[in-house]
Parts: sequence; structure tokens; C-alpha cells
Amino acid sequence: MRSVLYPYPNQSYAEIAHGDHTHYVPKDRNDNVPVSNFPTQEPGPDERITPDGDIISKK
Repeated sequence: MRSVLYPYPNQSYAEIAHGDHTHYVPKDRNDNVPVSNFPTQEPGPDERITPDGDIISKK
């Protein structure tokens, strides 16, 4: 069951298919922000996605 709910255990975000593209949504997502506000490109190795959908540096 855990692998179904959390298929990417080593990532801080989940990949949500949305039509012909994918949104990258953090696991600590702000539930008031629609999925369509999250990025469609994966964050880089030194980046993270904020709960509101911005990609920022981890530093």
C-alpha cells in the first residue's frame, strides 16, 4: 500500500500526470493551491519546490 501512496519515497515531491504533461508537486503542498500552479518541469539537484509551487534553491 505504501508504494501505491508514495511511489517516490526518496523524492520530496510527487509526479502527477495531467493530460499530456506532468506536474511536480511537493509532499508538503499547500492544499489551497491548485495542481495546475505547480511546475511542469522537474526541479534540479540543488532546487526544491515550495508548498505554493515555486522552484527555489535549496541553499
